[in-house]
Amino acid sequence: MNDLIKFKLEGNVAYITLNDPESYNALSLDMASQLSEYFNKAEKVARSIVLTGEGAGFCSGAKLGGDMDPSVLQKTDLGKPLREIYNPLMLQIRRLSIPLVIAVNGAAAGIGFALATTGDIIVASEDAKFLPAFSRIGLSLDGGLTNHLVKSVGKARAMELALLDEKRSAVVLRDWGLVNFVEPRQSLQTKASGIAQTLANGPTRAYGNIRALIWDATESNYEEQLINEANSQTPLGMTNDHKRGVLAFLSKSKPEYTGE
Repeated sequence: MNDLIKFKLEGNVAYITLNDPESYNALSLDMASQLSEYFNKAEKVARSIVLTGEGAGFCSGAKLGGDMDPSVLQKTDLGKPLREIYNPLMLQIRRLSIPLVIAVNGAAAGIGFALATTGDIIVASEDAKFLPAFSRIGLSLDGGLTNHLVKSVGKARAMELALLDEKRSAVVLRDWGLVNFVEPRQSLQTKASGIAQTLANGPTRAYGNIRALIWDATESNYEEQLINEANSQTPLGMTNDHKRGVLAFLSKSKPEYTGE
């Protein structure tokens, strides 16, 4: 198996890097499968994750393999790899039990755009560009991008991005609410690492529940969300981290969380 993903563990932070720089980290089926494996590994050994791309780009979109014969284009079920590989990966990311910081180090296009927007915290380099890149080849958005865009930037801007299919800068998408931080390229990884380390030192189980609740809030109604919040608090109230946090608050000291 080609090493399409780099993985390293530094302290409690797992660093996952898409590693096919010649294709600007196009997300092939093999890369997506390996990425899923490393997310599983990260959840077992770390308390936060940084995802980025090797080289000049973050992810240039899907890479279904080789040069496709134009004569078979209309005979190919493009929904099959989505149903079997890409959609399960996106759902896995959504259901992670630890925070995910994404460092967008260049172009994010197609499903790479969708992948970039799955982060809990999204840090982009000043020169990063975001492009749906679907309608220009006669396709609709996938990878959950329709959900991410509408919930983050609203219907009007989602339509603008998807139908006009024009590049948007990291600064524009930060102003629209899709990106958290924009950094010079040379300090991108430092910024992302600092955020991930802060999260890795926090109450891990609480963070896991918080990210689940916020994801759920993009789809649940108000009454359902009240129930989800109450159900989340019950187990968290019994954790050691909750006890540490309360005792530190009462003694006006800084809590030292262990993720338990």
